Amino acid sequence: MSFYLKWYLYGLRRRPALVVAAFIPLAVFLLMAGTRYDRFGVSLTLPVAGDTPLAVRSSPVAITTVAAHAAEGGQFFAEELTPSAWRRLTVSNPEAGRYDLEQRDQWLALINSLRLEYDGAGGGRVTIAYNGPDLALGKLVTTFSAERLAERIRSGRQRRQKTPGIVAAGVRADDGTTPEIVIGTPKIDRRRAWWRAERLSAAAAFLLLPLAGALVLAGYREFTDPAFKSGRQAARYLDLPILGSLPNLDVLASLLGPETPRGGGGQNGGGH
Repeated sequence: MSFYLKWYLYGLRRRPALVVAAFIPLAVFLLMAGTRYDRFGVSLTLPVAGDTPLAVRSSPVAITTVAAHAAEGGQFFAEELTPSAWRRLTVSNPEAGRYDLEQRDQWLALINSLRLEYDGAGGGRVTIAYNGPDLALGKLVTTFSAERLAERIRSGRQRRQKTPGIVAAGVRADDGTTPEIVIGTPKIDRRRAWWRAERLSAAAAFLLLPLAGALVLAGYREFTDPAFKSGRQAARYLDLPILGSLPNLDVLASLLGPETPRGGGGQNGGGH
């Protein structure tokens, strides 16, 4: 067994190019993955004051404020991005049909990729932002969420006017002069990285499979090579004794080093 192992290792040392070539697929994969945009930030900012009334979904008359609702984190998206609301969206926008929010894991992943933030600077503004790997989904969901937010603000203003006695603390009185919310174009931020944790399994496959193939190919080529590897192997095959052998002069020259110049010149003077 040790003989065949030594034989295999000897053949592997004779073919280092096969081992080096096995790393090429991994290098190509990492290069292509690192130069491709695979994360996208999509955001929409609406100029809205924090005390703007906002209709509460769970009540036909209750209202809250935009700032208070934004402080609740993902509650807004859990209320608006329901499977039934998404099905209605597919009627007006067939592109939404590519995404199945009936699957709970996909729905949760989408909710976790969104955020609603309020900033009181400059009169107040609300930002709806998406961070994930799907640019088309990011633009779709941010625009849809902005439309739902604007709808709830309109409904909140109507409730404020119709039921002045049912008002949440801090809600601003609406005198009818508040401008309509205009939804603009989403802002897109493209990002890329040389390495991400989710690429580990793919990178392992691009490394291990070619490397295993190279090792198998090196062993196959060595074991099927009909050339004699040594004088003893030739003697056993031919059933003849070894009378003498010539060394590999290239190997011998590399061991001896550069040739020492003979005769002529030098400070010892060699012309005798």
